[in-house]
Amino acid sequence: MTSCLVLGKPNVGKTLFSLRFAFFLGARVVRLARAGEERTWASEEMAARELVSDQPHQTLAVQRLALEIRARKGSRRFDLVDTGGLTDEIPASQAVREAQAETLGLLRQAGVILHMVDASRILSPGAVEAAGEVDAQLFRFGRTRGAYLILANKMDLDGATEGLGEVRRRFAGAPVVPLSARTGLGFGEVKRHVRRHL
Repeated sequence: MTSCLVLGKPNVGKTLFSLRFAFFLGARVVRLARAGEERTWASEEMAARELVSDQPHQTLAVQRLALEIRARKGSRRFDLVDTGGLTDEIPASQAVREAQAETLGLLRQAGVILHMVDASRILSPGAVEAAGEVDAQLFRFGRTRGAYLILANKMDLDGATEGLGEVRRRFAGAPVVPLSARTGLGFGEVKRHVRRHL
């Protein structure tokens, strides 16, 4: 089954986007598999309360959501894979290092790569969400793939409009979708990209 990998730095909104995008695609319930266990939620609010946090490295295991999307000939099944946050430095925590290694291990086999950045904080030196070397490396790798898309998230926050300009400058040559995981802005464009590459 094709996988659609959502990755980026900690706290850029990967998990909230993954949950809300699943419901946007028509999921009535979300079944999320991670580290050998499976959980089910009937609403994005319930799932978000349990899985989303302002603290970095809340996601310490790859989380797979089995989804379906309408395509030209019927529908296509795929895994939307929410990943742990990648950092520029080697983290002190072994659990975080293992989550990052697991994420990087999936990168080459992903059918679609959704590289998320925080447009509201990209210009904030020292912030965990600010763009860094790991984003530059993901961009270099992603440019070689036809199914690579940059999601400029948090467009609903102050500073995001200016940040979007920086995202486009920094990652020139890659397609960029202005996005808000909170409001759903840009979800239709992401859906079209994913459907095109499945």
